[in-house]
Amino acid sequence: MPTPSSSGSNAVVEIPSSTTTQQSAPRQKRWAPRSRSGCFTCRACRVKCDEAKPVCGRCVRLGKHCSGYGVVMPARTTGTSSTSNSPASSDGTCALSRRKQRICIEAEPLDWDHMQAIQFFVLHLHPQRSAHLPQPPAPRFDTWSHVPVIFICRMISQQIQWASASRGSLLRPGEDPALAGTWAKYFHYYRELLWVTNKCIQGSDPHGGKCRALNCIFALFGIDVQFEESMWQAHLNAGLAYAEKVGGLEALLTFPTEFSAYALKDLKRVLLASIMCNTTSPASKQVRGVDTYTDAEMTTMIESVEILEPPLAVDIFIAIARLTELRVQAATGAAAKTVINEAARHRLDELESFDPDAWAREHGLGEYPLVSATAQIYRVATQLYGALTLGRAFAAWWPADGKVPRRVLQERLIRLLGAMWDRIGNHGTLLWPLIIAGVAAADGDAEERAFIGRCFQIGSRTRSMFVKFSRCAKKVERIWLEGATDWEDCFAEPFVCIA
Repeated sequence: MPTPSSSGSNAVVEIPSSTTTQQSAPRQKRWAPRSRSGCFTCRACRVKCDEAKPVCGRCVRLGKHCSGYGVVMPARTTGTSSTSNSPASSDGTCALSRRKQRICIEAEPLDWDHMQAIQFFVLHLHPQRSAHLPQPPAPRFDTWSHVPVIFICRMISQQIQWASASRGSLLRPGEDPALAGTWAKYFHYYRELLWVTNKCIQGSDPHGGKCRALNCIFALFGIDVQFEESMWQAHLNAGLAYAEKVGGLEALLTFPTEFSAYALKDLKRVLLASIMCNTTSPASKQVRGVDTYTDAEMTTMIESVEILEPPLAVDIFIAIARLTELRVQAATGAAAKTVINEAARHRLDELESFDPDAWAREHGLGEYPLVSATAQIYRVATQLYGALTLGRAFAAWWPADGKVPRRVLQERLIRLLGAMWDRIGNHGTLLWPLIIAGVAAADGDAEERAFIGRCFQIGSRTRSMFVKFSRCAKKVERIWLEGATDWEDCFAEPFVCIA
């Protein structure tokens, strides 16, 4: 509607309508995040952030990686001076102030999780290394053999193990909201580890390729064991199958010098884990490929690399592997009983002639008195394992003095464990002999069971060993309740018996 001019003239001024304004200059909404103080992940997605600290609750619920909130850098405070009043100085100060007030888009470096994993290991795990037994050298973080994603996964899983120990049970994803961010980070790096493993198997990884594949496979095995996942045996099968695919031990020895030692060490780890876990797995569900290695190849593989954990003679590991093969042959009927008995007696004679003290002195371990004691425990435990699984062969080998060989070996093993248990720092070293003693005590007296239960309880007090000892204690208690005495009945499904 026309309005008169304030000057009193006949000129009029028309006010344009809103419709005309919208058509001539449509409104342009400038983009801005829903929350200026939210985490970077929510701001990038243009969604509202609940601004929970230290990680956003929305990111945790959706399983996303929260990028944090950044840090606002305060402006530099400048004093008054004669030079600060000049135009050039004033412009420079304003530019510096604007630059300092900008939000750091990435407040943490890209390898921040790696640095935190190293700090956790140095401050918490490395000091727990036992001084009673020789230890392998501390890991280096600046060498080719160090894979950051493997190390990060191991340290995160260790943190979850410690949290489980403080709560008295193994935690699963989603059970404790306080660990939601830790689980999200763990799954993120686990997926990355799977990707790296596949690249190494294909030989397309730029940082080692097939020389690193066994390291990645064994890392997957160790992580799955900590969380009681069912894929641990598949990883061992994959490791031995991959070693056979690339040409076996001879092919690994032909790798470049800087790679062959690491590949040999990783194959040794896979082989030893397969040997020990096959003892507590049924005859129909064994890790395949152990029997393809001869005694000489096992000796070359085990003795050519770093210190064993636990430090044992190669003869003991070979005897365990061969006794397991005889157990499988006896259960499946793959060989005649006379052949099995003869082979078992041969292994028993070798174990009987083994001198732990002489072996420790020969390998420069005489200054560690618990080394020979540990070897003696494993020697008796291996004999008892053979007596529990190959009773007839042991009855034919044992001197005819009227004593039951299984019972004599059981009492001897209990006595050795009792003398050793309170002296050793790392009880995980003796986990396998303790399981053997627990199975043998299924039809024993209450005093022996009470001692074995106390050993499991002491071992579970260590945060790093809580989950492993608790799992094995439950298994042994179940065997006692069921009254199982046959080895195949005790371990109807594959079971992890190592720490």
